[in-house]
Amino acid sequence: MTVVSLEGRPRAAASTPVLTLPEAERLVRDWLRRLRDGAAPEELSAHFANGMRLELPERIVRGPEEFADWWRDGAHHILTGLPLGGGALEVTLSSPVHAQVVVTLQSAGADSPPSQEWWVVLRDGIAQIRAITVTGLHPEPLLAPTAVAAPEPAHA
Repeated sequence: MTVVSLEGRPRAAASTPVLTLPEAERLVRDWLRRLRDGAAPEELSAHFANGMRLELPERIVRGPEEFADWWRDGAHHILTGLPLGGGALEVTLSSPVHAQVVVTLQSAGADSPPSQEWWVVLRDGIAQIRAITVTGLHPEPLLAPTAVAAPEPAHA
């Protein structure tokens, strides 16, 4: 039985909160907006659930400390470069306290358009980010050291 509380949040029972589609979508949109606006990593990681994981093409970031290092390295462009305005956002509830949010950028001619898959969990009545997986992007190539040219042979 679903009951709507005074706060407007559906509840499975009088004391059991349930994650809603708008709540999960709002968390993802607000968090990405804050990231784009340059929020401090501590402010952003306040929205992480225990065991948070960020899976990127070049590495996996786990927890608030690694996230802060990753953010300070300036690598967060891989998330901020995927605009919500030009893409699609789809939210699916997988349980009363879990939601999958998929953000896809429509890119012309791409076989596999860049996307982000978010897992949101409801903890103590608050929606939190459990995992973000970025796919369809390739890490920027590492710059190879410039080869030193061999000296030209002397001609007699």
